[in-house]
Amino acid sequence: MNETVIPFNMRDRQRHDGADELSKLSGLSRDDVKSIWEEVKANHAKLSACERHNFTPQLVGLGKRVTCNRCNGSMTLTNVGEYIRGYVASGNSSDDIWPGWSAGDALEGLR
Repeated sequence: MNETVIPFNMRDRQRHDGADELSKLSGLSRDDVKSIWEEVKANHAKLSACERHNFTPQLVGLGKRVTCNRCNGSMTLTNVGEYIRGYVASGNSSDDIWPGWSAGDALEGLR
């Protein structure tokens, strides 16, 4: 038996257009999907290039986004919390990122 095995990615040459698929699933136009993706990539680039994020203390509800004062990139409160956890784990103070964070000021609006 001399059957040649061709990897899946080489035999399936049909390409899927993610923007079309997301458009169908979301009801948004293909152009809107592509525009949102460009915004996501630009935000990611800002956040990745930032040496150290810094946020102004504010009342923030879960799922809401906050903007870094240094890079103007935005992230959810959950992501800020994870960023701060890592920063503190490396021996730094959460106040460098969000003054009053350790006192629970960021969650005050949820009480």
